[in-house]
Amino acid sequence: MSAISVQIKGELIAKLDVKAKEMDMATDKLIEKVLSDFIYLEKMERIRQKLEPHFKSIGIESEEDIFKIIS
Repeated sequence: MSAISVQIKGELIAKLDVKAKEMDMATDKLIEKVLSDFIYLEKMERIRQKLEPHFKSIGIESEEDIFKIIS
């Protein structure tokens, strides 16, 4: 595992510390989770954008349309 150094403003660090305590985890582990989640969500958004034209071409405009099809 590698280490990185990042400057984080005091208010955000305080919020991270509070959230980490709420989740019963170390602040550095919360930061690692947040970064991992961000990367995953960004990847999913890129996939959604790539598939959107195909879905629209077959009449799927929303997640509700997909739910109707599979229900």
